[in-house]
Amino acid sequence: MMVAPGQPYAYVYPPPGAYGTPMVVQPPVIMLTPAPPMQSYNWSVAADALFLERSSGGSVPLGYTYYNPGSPWSPTSRTYAMYSDDVLFPLEAGLRLEISRKLSNDITFSATFWGLQQWSVGETIDADPVHRTVLATSPYLHLPVFDDSLGYTESSQIDNVEFNAQFRLNGDDSYWKLDWLLGVRYVYFADQFALTGINDLRNATETLDFHTANNLIGPQTGLLFVRGWDRVQWDVGLKFGLMANIYHQHGTYTASDPLGIPASFTPGDISHTGGDVAALFEVSIGARFRLTDNLWFRVGYQFYDLTSLALAPRQLNGSSHGGNVAFDGLSVGLQATW
Repeated sequence: MMVAPGQPYAYVYPPPGAYGTPMVVQPPVIMLTPAPPMQSYNWSVAADALFLERSSGGSVPLGYTYYNPGSPWSPTSRTYAMYSDDVLFPLEAGLRLEISRKLSNDITFSATFWGLQQWSVGETIDADPVHRTVLATSPYLHLPVFDDSLGYTESSQIDNVEFNAQFRLNGDDSYWKLDWLLGVRYVYFADQFALTGINDLRNATETLDFHTANNLIGPQTGLLFVRGWDRVQWDVGLKFGLMANIYHQHGTYTASDPLGIPASFTPGDISHTGGDVAALFEVSIGARFRLTDNLWFRVGYQFYDLTSLALAPRQLNGSSHGGNVAFDGLSVGLQATW
């Protein structure tokens, strides 16, 4: 049997041809080399653009339009209803900064800030100020009808600061790790809602304006799983916090009607401060790719859920702090390690 030049081969004793024994050629030996393991580092600094959208936190009926029965060519019927969640909150860009320091092979300390997202939405239902064919009304406003429009605006903002210690749970493995997280967290969430009706015939306007601020602070715990190699890594994180929410609610009632404000309307300014127990739940999934020896490109998905919040639209039915809001979105950024 012929063997190609440069190919490894082996002989089997007795020599080929002896007693009719053929020559056996061994195939090349293929050696599989594992990918290099994750490298250890002492410091890490990351900056990400964080895009989040928020849920409405509930649907509150705000008002509706109807055909004016006094109009000779229009039947009496409801035509359009408006709710506080008619317009969804879009993705808004914010910032996330992280810094971590490894104190030992098993303990890492980290600090994280994310936030600066500012959402703003609104909706308006139009009436008919010329012929008064269509009128608008709201159960929360004291002026009986609005011949121009009835509308709302809502805006909100969130900021988060947390400090965590990570304790490694698994043994010495260079390709994966499981950390238990213990830390403290502060979340600030503010919400503003305004409901306004306009009546052109009476040259009148009425506005309800509510502001709420939530300050959540407390301990949190969680798990972080990391799997990877020298150039590619991915991770999954879970966090849960049981927190105190110190909330503040502020509302103003204003109206202007040259023909006389209804006796049932009392302009005013109300405030209320209280506290309750809130919960926070977070899920994160991320991947990162090495660009240089010390620089990584990373992408991720985050989900946050907060409970027992004072939300501005819910104040229409009296002081309330039982709202629940979820946030989720994508992140993209760079991480430096050394």
